[in-house]
Amino acid sequence: MKSKKYDLGYYNEYGVLRIPAILVYINLYLLKYYFLALIPALALMPKIKQALDSIMPVVTGFAHTHVTIPLLLSCVPALLVMIAMIKRVPGVVSPKILWMWQNGLWLLLASVILELGFIIGYILMGIRTINGAILLIAYLDLLIIFYLSKSQWVRDIFAEFPKNEIENWEEIRKREELAWEQAKQLDTEQAYQDYLDAPITNKKHAYEARQRRNELSLHLRNDR
Repeated sequence: MKSKKYDLGYYNEYGVLRIPAILVYINLYLLKYYFLALIPALALMPKIKQALDSIMPVVTGFAHTHVTIPLLLSCVPALLVMIAMIKRVPGVVSPKILWMWQNGLWLLLASVILELGFIIGYILMGIRTINGAILLIAYLDLLIIFYLSKSQWVRDIFAEFPKNEIENWEEIRKREELAWEQAKQLDTEQAYQDYLDAPITNKKHAYEARQRRNELSLHLRNDR
């Protein structure tokens, strides 16, 4: 049921509150260490290296200085939210995805707090010194914490998921197992196709079904 405090423009085509650009930007920002970790690899590509030759040493040096394993780990909660964000569409949704989304606010806050905690720890241990980059990161992190903790809109977004979220995962899995057994018994191209057209939770079975369907299709064409 739509809340009266939001007009229709706040909702997407699935009838749930749409994800605002600011939430996407926050999520991408919290994944920054993953992007920074890729920069040295990009420097190995001749075309990219040539295009960014003038700034690549500075960027690469920044990445080497600021990317550490603990800071990469601090991105994990935000990565889970990004995965759930992509999966926030009608369809068969696993309990894990649903949990990620329903706890998305706390996962984002955890990501920010972990980052700040690691940075403060580095400074206290003398591994890092306070500089402009660290001050900027700390400032942005505090803004994000304030925004996420105060925004009722964000809370409401994470409270909503397309209607198919309530489908019984166990029932779907059981139906899939029965369909898989039936497909193996019939062992026809159509039987495997029918299995693949239904909601699938077992990737191994899906792979085997595609392989067997293609084999049967090939045999049928050869017989003709």
